[in-house]
Amino acid sequence: MFAAIFDGDRKSYLDTLIEQTQNMDSFWGHCEDYQSVDTFHQFIDDHNHEANTFLKAYKDETVVSLREKLALQADLNKQFDVPPSQYEDVIDQLPKHPEGDVYRKQVWDFFSGLLRNIPLKLIQVLKLLAVARYGLNFFYAIYAVAIRRLRTPPILQTYSEAPVQKGVDCRKFGEKDGIEDKVVNRGYDSMLAFWQREIVQNQMTVVTINDPDLVNRQKAIMNFIQAGSDLLNIGTRIPTIHFGRWIMIDDDRRLLFLSNYDGSWETYIGDFVERANVPVDAFWSGSIGWRDIDFFKEGIRCHQTSASYYYSANPKATVTHIGKAVKIKAGYDSNINSKTAKEWLRFL
Repeated sequence: MFAAIFDGDRKSYLDTLIEQTQNMDSFWGHCEDYQSVDTFHQFIDDHNHEANTFLKAYKDETVVSLREKLALQADLNKQFDVPPSQYEDVIDQLPKHPEGDVYRKQVWDFFSGLLRNIPLKLIQVLKLLAVARYGLNFFYAIYAVAIRRLRTPPILQTYSEAPVQKGVDCRKFGEKDGIEDKVVNRGYDSMLAFWQREIVQNQMTVVTINDPDLVNRQKAIMNFIQAGSDLLNIGTRIPTIHFGRWIMIDDDRRLLFLSNYDGSWETYIGDFVERANVPVDAFWSGSIGWRDIDFFKEGIRCHQTSASYYYSANPKATVTHIGKAVKIKAGYDSNINSKTAKEWLRFL
């Protein structure tokens, strides 16, 4: 399995992938239906699976824009690595933007964004209404995601402070969930191992088996969450998750979950359970053997598989770090003076 998130159109991305891969045949030659580099585009098109739900922490950014913002943040960190009494001197050396230019840019950005978003919002409303094609499952999706979210109190356990162990036993979802009867001992990053690495991001790949009788219900839930997320411009809303994708594969027999996250496995799963218990329950409620959120941590470990190769464009940047860099760039592009600078200096 190969999964990627990229900027721009797929053709350009595949062209870049071919150009930067030294020996495509040795890499892809073992795959069924692969013939040669010349037919690689068609091979990918034939085997591509679009995500049913794709949630991203920073939806309007590209790899290039993020690197520019992170570079600016790093540069400003160096400039302001002085005693607070010298901040005013550093601020005076920063580039200034005439107030009139800043105001005109803000007005232009507002109205151009409004004109761009109106047709997009209309399309997103239509996509949300299109979930009604699943019949009564549409109303179940509203209940499972929206109504339950309002009625369910947050879980107050502090998972991020729980003791981290190596190789805790997993627990099956239930019978016929694709996991052998024997207890599986799956290791994961301890907090110490995490901090000893140079990168701060991890990846997760999980495959579960769908209950055939609940497939349409699951599709309704995933499409409802995706349409609602796009309409309200909501990302992951979990400060450790860069992205999460849920994809029906193998003719809807299995559910594939892919994610990039910050920190240790324990903290990540804890954030899922604590901050998104209702959506998590909705996403996996159609998996064979699924019981409830209380068994998620042990059960998901049984269904998790390690990636043979994993690449991140910004491996040392956390979601929080990136969010601060975005705010710093917005402030930096505004009129800079002692008052406005102090508003975004706190993000350094």
